[in-house]
Amino acid sequence: PDAATYIAMEYVNGLPLSEHAGQRALDTRGRVQLLIDLSEAVHHAHLRGVIHRDLKPSNVLVTEEGQVKVIDFGVARALDADDDASLQTRTGQIVGTVAYMSPEQVRGAIDDIDARADVYTLGVMAYELLAGQLPFDLAKLTLTAAARVVCDEDAPLLGTSTPEHRGDVEQIVAKAMEKEPARRYQSAAAVADDLRRFLDDEPVLARPASAIYQLRKVARRHRALVGGTLATIIALMIGITVAVTYAVRNAELVIKEREAREDADHAAGDAREQTAIAERNAEVARTLRHEAEKRADELYAVSSFQSEIVNEIDPRTMGEGLREDLLKSHRRSLERAGTDTETIAREVASFESALAAISTTEVAIDTLERTLFDRALKTLGERFEVGSQTQLSLYLTLGDSLSDYGLHTKAIEAYRHAFNGYRTLEGRELQVLRAREGIVRSLFSLGRVEEAAKEAEIGLADAIALAGEDSDKTRQWLYTMASIVGSGLHDQERAEEFFRRALEGADPRSEEALHSLSGLASTMIEAGRFSEAESIRRELYAAYADIYGEQDPSTLDMLHLIGSCLIRQGRPADGREVLEESLEGLRTAVGEDHPITIKTLEALALTYLLQ
Repeated sequence: PDAATYIAMEYVNGLPLSEHAGQRALDTRGRVQLLIDLSEAVHHAHLRGVIHRDLKPSNVLVTEEGQVKVIDFGVARALDADDDASLQTRTGQIVGTVAYMSPEQVRGAIDDIDARADVYTLGVMAYELLAGQLPFDLAKLTLTAAARVVCDEDAPLLGTSTPEHRGDVEQIVAKAMEKEPARRYQSAAAVADDLRRFLDDEPVLARPASAIYQLRKVARRHRALVGGTLATIIALMIGITVAVTYAVRNAELVIKEREAREDADHAAGDAREQTAIAERNAEVARTLRHEAEKRADELYAVSSFQSEIVNEIDPRTMGEGLREDLLKSHRRSLERAGTDTETIAREVASFESALAAISTTEVAIDTLERTLFDRALKTLGERFEVGSQTQLSLYLTLGDSLSDYGLHTKAIEAYRHAFNGYRTLEGRELQVLRAREGIVRSLFSLGRVEEAAKEAEIGLADAIALAGEDSDKTRQWLYTMASIVGSGLHDQERAEEFFRRALEGADPRSEEALHSLSGLASTMIEAGRFSEAESIRRELYAAYADIYGEQDPSTLDMLHLIGSCLIRQGRPADGREVLEESLEGLRTAVGEDHPITIKTLEALALTYLLQ
């Protein structure tokens, strides 16, 4: 008989983190030392390519000797692993314990989760260990409400509940718990290092707003520089000014046309003379209408041009340019002051280090919001005729731009204006649907899933009433509804129903059909129906190969996903064969260092492990 298969694991005789600290009555120093040991243990896992994703006090044991042991890697995920190559994760699925989860985990944003998700959880655990309570009280909240708190609300500073912890340790915890991963410590080791500085009474890296303060000081000293950097954004307001001018002219022409018609009506009672007057007035009216239509075309061209310019702005490039300009300006100001070379190098390096703590992309987006989008919303409301098609069209365009930049709350405001306006006009059902689609997309992006689902359900009903069940418009709404129900509400049965309805009668080569098939495969994966998912993905592979060619990256990536399905069916040998084929093609098509190649290589490594 075959030998028995077994796994031998270390037995950890210890207590959960919080319980150990309580029983030993550890002071702040002792608790911080535990956090240092925990951070180093987590960093050890990260160095080996594993994110824990479910850190919490009960998953951290402390032995009698005070050694920290991290346990329960049940939802751990390999760094940069593809969703379909990971046996434990699914797109949009919330894994772990909400109170300790990072915002990106709560949102189910698989592609955004990396080692910094565990850094956020270390911050939460540090808060709880030092304050004796969690930063957020989620006990009585629904899952949706709890998710919204974690994603949108800032935690109170540690010192608000325990004044003795005000200062450096408070700032360390706050930095670890930043909502944006780029603003957190970039590794668990960095958390340990700063906590060690705190114990050694050395300056810590986590300071409240010193970097922002330095940025503002430089901005004040170099107003011309900052103004020059933002000149392009300010200049875009010219487009709005021109648009307003055309809109005002258009309104004046419409008024004149109306007056001409009234004159023609009054003149109708008199014979020849009145008829001549009426004809002249009618000619004037036709001329004015022609000019009004021409102005409307010009307005549309201006607004389209403005929209194209706005949508081509890259906040990351803007932010990087601002950072470079500030560093150059700082160096020039030191040189003009006669500062020696060594001091200049030291000062510039110090300032560059301070700027590293700032997300310049975020600064750029904030600047766009203040200087362009806020003013655009105000201008549209104040200077354009309320409910005019020009105003409503611009609200839609503005909503799209706001959504593209991640300013979803303001995008909803713009879309709502368009939606409410178009709903009062006849023959504008498509525009109403278009505005509602924007609202749904932004609500979902904000994590307001239930609201998004309700709006999408109404949108689907309206699309069916307007275009019928067998229409591309309806299929788009079926796909949207399926995505929200599956990824947001985790109701895979209903998601499958919507995806299958979207596929009925669709052109199998159309983008809508391919998206729906892909979504249906993900739904099968969620439900553990791996064989069906494999069949669907083989169908997708054939379609991609036919449309894009067998050596296209998207086609080869689909081959990789088929391999993942085979692995999940317990067929690692078959999966390995498909993955090797995918990897060979990707190395030629996109190179060794492309993310798609790397995730395929990692999936292949998993098959070796399973074999």
